[in-house]
Amino acid sequence: MSALPVPQSARAILLEVIDGPHLGIIAAVTSYPFKIGRTPENHLSLPNDNKVSRAQLEIRWGNGQLTVHNLSQKSSLLINGQKMGGAIVNSNCELRIGDTTLRLKFLDQEPAMIS
Repeated sequence: MSALPVPQSARAILLEVIDGPHLGIIAAVTSYPFKIGRTPENHLSLPNDNKVSRAQLEIRWGNGQLTVHNLSQKSSLLINGQKMGGAIVNSNCELRIGDTTLRLKFLDQEPAMIS
């Protein structure tokens, strides 16, 4: 998967569960690393999805890029439908872990330049 660099200001993101047992949950992410898993120790807990690992996914910010990393050796991560261990991600990408699909959106995109 090729990805464009994330604007420096695009640190805050919104995660929305768009499919699965936690449908409708929305989480704002403003600090990193941000962990997602089945247990309450995670920043976003998905306890009703038994296919999600206790510590499944970590979202990181660094060098002007947002990356996601699968922390589980047993459960897979799909990024826009492709099985991956991790990748640089952009706004509107979909992450699938277990039976849960999340959509990631940047909250503070830089405004377009008008010339």
